[in-house]
Amino acid sequence: MHLSVDFNGMRLDIPGRSLLDPSGREVPLTRGEFSILTALARRPGQVLSRDQLLDAVSGRSADAFDRSIDNLVSRLRRKIEPDPKKPRIILSVRGAGYKFSSRPDAGSALPAAGAAPRCPILVVPFSSPSGGHALSELATAVSTTLMTELRHVIGAQIVGAADAGRARYIVRGSIRRSAGGIRVNAQMIDAGTGAPVWAERFDGKLADIFAFESDVTARIARAIDLELVNAESRHSSESAAGLNIHDLVTRGYARLYQPRTAEHLAVARGFFAHALRLDNHSAEALAGVGHTHISDVFCRWSMNPCVQVRLADEAATRAIEVNPRLAYAYHVRGLALRARHEHERALAAFEMAVQINPSLAPAQAELGFTRNILDGAENGFDPALDALAIARRISPREPVLANWLYGMGVAHLKVGETAKAIRWLNESIGLHPLPPALAYLAAAYALIGDDMWARSTLGEFARMQPRETLRAFERRIFADHQILPGSRVFEGLRKAGLKEE
Repeated sequence: MHLSVDFNGMRLDIPGRSLLDPSGREVPLTRGEFSILTALARRPGQVLSRDQLLDAVSGRSADAFDRSIDNLVSRLRRKIEPDPKKPRIILSVRGAGYKFSSRPDAGSALPAAGAAPRCPILVVPFSSPSGGHALSELATAVSTTLMTELRHVIGAQIVGAADAGRARYIVRGSIRRSAGGIRVNAQMIDAGTGAPVWAERFDGKLADIFAFESDVTARIARAIDLELVNAESRHSSESAAGLNIHDLVTRGYARLYQPRTAEHLAVARGFFAHALRLDNHSAEALAGVGHTHISDVFCRWSMNPCVQVRLADEAATRAIEVNPRLAYAYHVRGLALRARHEHERALAAFEMAVQINPSLAPAQAELGFTRNILDGAENGFDPALDALAIARRISPREPVLANWLYGMGVAHLKVGETAKAIRWLNESIGLHPLPPALAYLAAAYALIGDDMWARSTLGEFARMQPRETLRAFERRIFADHQILPGSRVFEGLRKAGLKEE
């Protein structure tokens, strides 16, 4: 008899009488709902009559047409089905009863064929040698919170000590007192070889222990999120033909988690599209392919931004329908909504993303940028600057940090704060020379009369995008909101020497 059943990203713990959603949170079930789900999940593909289900609920035989079972199933579907009106997990069999259609993954087994396997991670409780009661409690809190945070990592599955033998990676650490307060050493190792995959040190103050717990778990979770997809992508073959869904999704995110280039986005899109051909209900693949489209738009590589914004929005919306707890999907939807200038709805999407997963640094940054758009730049950039500081603290080596800095440069350029714009754009280019950042930096130099630097910077831009013209810039204005033809920014591009046609 299976002690637990995994299906559609959820885990049914039979002895513990609980159901966990894909983010690790418990789904509240009544006794009757739990009994029906257990009876069906233990017999996948087998039709159970209402009589059998009623017996499972009440322990007695009853009229096979007792409609209380239908009511229980209806309530249960609202809690576990992506679309209760079009159920995919609990199916009705006319004149016979109900059956459980999702192939379960029983406790220690691998996922069923066709389902996306996940990477098992074991979190070993952090130690606090000679730290006293306060640090011992902090170590317990960090370990517990981290297990919840890591459930949001793309492709990850958190396993307990009983399943330690299945773990592919082990996360462990220690908390000690230091001269300045507290020091946390954390690392992730390959369970098979013992080789380190990632390690980092975090310092904080004992006086602010609760804030430090939240901060350090977010930083560890985001670092592991970035490292895991790269580590997993190295395990798989180079040929997409031999990859399973997990391989394809992680290789797609490995490209997304690199500094933005048109080539990286195209390759990532190919992996996600292949994954969706194997399973068009993969929420992580849907969110990933959506992100490639919206990134093309915001990086000004899109030849048809309206179409790509629509594709991004559709993919993110579908991902949310499949997995309403996938923070990354809300982040992508927020970007698509902001590109459409639907800033209030975009703000709500980013807020949902960080509520589900506080360690998702890109959503933290975009939340602040969107607040700034709604507040109006004339009121200052405090919301964006505060959010950027949070995002950089969570993920100081975030692959898209250059994009955030570029965004701050453009924001200052739009309101005439040209000197500040030059500083932000130079910092962005120092990390990763995005072509639009170079173009706007050239415009900024031209606007302050520094013709030499304007021509030099525009020359770098032209080497990266030799066919770009002012007219082409106008056609892709979709990405940059208020930078309109005829504005001082466009005048700067013209002064810098960007050709008209």
